[in-house]
Amino acid sequence: MTRTPHPRFLLITGAIVCSCPIILASRATYSWHFFITFSISGIGYTILRLTCLTLMDRLAGEHFNLLFSLSTCGMSAGILIFPLLAEVLLTAYDWRGVILITGGLTLHVIPCAMAVRITPDDFKPRNKEYSKKPNQEDGSFEVDAATEKVHGGTVTGTDLLLPPSTGNDKTSDDVDAQTCPNNKIPPKACLGYLAIIPKKLSSFFRSMGFYDDPFSLFIFASIAMHFFVYNGWHDFLIPQVLQRGISERNTIILTFVAGVGNISIRLAVAILMHKCFEPVNIFLILTFINTISLTFDALFSNYHVMLVTSFCSMACIAGRTILKTVIIRNRFSSENLPMALGVNNVGESVTYFLGGYLSGLVADTYSSYDATILLLAVVDILTFVFMLFPKIMKKPGVNQSKGYTFKDATRIITEAISRLLRDSQDPRL
Repeated sequence: MTRTPHPRFLLITGAIVCSCPIILASRATYSWHFFITFSISGIGYTILRLTCLTLMDRLAGEHFNLLFSLSTCGMSAGILIFPLLAEVLLTAYDWRGVILITGGLTLHVIPCAMAVRITPDDFKPRNKEYSKKPNQEDGSFEVDAATEKVHGGTVTGTDLLLPPSTGNDKTSDDVDAQTCPNNKIPPKACLGYLAIIPKKLSSFFRSMGFYDDPFSLFIFASIAMHFFVYNGWHDFLIPQVLQRGISERNTIILTFVAGVGNISIRLAVAILMHKCFEPVNIFLILTFINTISLTFDALFSNYHVMLVTSFCSMACIAGRTILKTVIIRNRFSSENLPMALGVNNVGESVTYFLGGYLSGLVADTYSSYDATILLLAVVDILTFVFMLFPKIMKKPGVNQSKGYTFKDATRIITEAISRLLRDSQDPRL
């Protein structure tokens, strides 16, 4: 993403692929038609979202937290308003007409993407490791020597990931390749190319930011657990309400209250993060509140209690959905941000599926949706615990020559567990 010479192409492509399949879904006649069209739309949404997040990271600067939080309010406003219009739309049109209207509304992302003016220079990382400097005398450009290799006093542009022999210097393999008939690659050259692959993979892994900051992996684990709760709670809120015999009118009121919590927390998070509180602290507080809310929801079947718990749970889940992106941005460099967001999306997808599947499996096993809510409360405890690690172990400093390695992380965690075991066996406690 950061290497593409045409970032606007990604924006426009993602917008088209995201919106057009929804219109095609209105003409579906079989269930697999919906599967294909919405799957393609999801691919376009992912391309559009990752590109927009990377672009906002480059241009927003210190106002990223505020602008990103406000940009997510549109989704919550749609969630709040659309259910009120759904009954009217279904009465005036059939389900095909409603999907067509939804697809038409989604088409607005195409002109919005075309209106974005961005150049490859704007798409460069915030903290670049190299840059081109203008020459004072002739106005030409010279490249920093840190990014070039020097051979015999002259600067030659070579790949930093390749061994020193692969530059302008000719090796015996190069001579063999030139003298080899029919332009066939000699065996020695093939072995040389294969030997470079592990070095490039190792360099790629080290450049992702996980090697010097292994505790950042706990951020992805915490977010994965959060999306387990996210999908499980959204899928089984209404079935739990219906199982408890709550009327249709009260069910609509309950979902409306949850929608109010959705949009209100997004505005609150935008205000709190704007030069006030750290995103990790807010994330931990919301996780703690949500765990208590889910526990009360499972143990008490009173309708008024459900009004409070649904508001709190929806607010905590929506707030953490915003905070997770900000936490990743603050932990990783601008150059590694697209890769970190991609890794996070993979983890989200896996636990999102598991959240719906295992929640339904528990509900079928115990014949009660209260057991599902308790499961989500237990998983949310893991969300809290995993996020504590990056909170306690800060990101290694920029000027620090060496950060925490995987060996250091393993040693610290092992010592902490051993200390807890010794304390638990102390007879004085």
